[in-house]
Amino acid sequence: MQRGLITNEPFLVLHETGVAPKTFLLADLGYVSYSSIAIASQNLIDTAPDAIQCFVNASIRGWIEFLDNPGPGTALIKADNPDNTDELIAYAVKTLKSAGIVEETARLGIGAMTDERCKSHFALLADRSLIPKNQD
Repeated sequence: MQRGLITNEPFLVLHETGVAPKTFLLADLGYVSYSSIAIASQNLIDTAPDAIQCFVNASIRGWIEFLDNPGPGTALIKADNPDNTDELIAYAVKTLKSAGIVEETARLGIGAMTDERCKSHFALLADRSLIPKNQD
């Protein structure tokens, strides 16, 4: 058993061994936390709300464009990590869609966050003492 990204490691295992590995999404086992998030201090939000909104809008637009047509963005991705081939990137996009990882965003739009999702994320962190249970 190995932990990995469903968008990368299964592709690499298949191409290196010829055997498609079995994969399991942690979300299917009840772990619904975000895999990565962007965090800003309240001070930055208060003093530079336009910059925060610009970052959010650019992130949403980037994901929409990447999922609709990954081609233009692949040069930047490969420049940062040449191990990300066109074939791997195509596999990643296909996997994101077929595994339902963008399912919630397909229903509500990329960038959407529901109160229910925020509360479950908060509870997960607080229950594991990663943030105070009385955090505002």
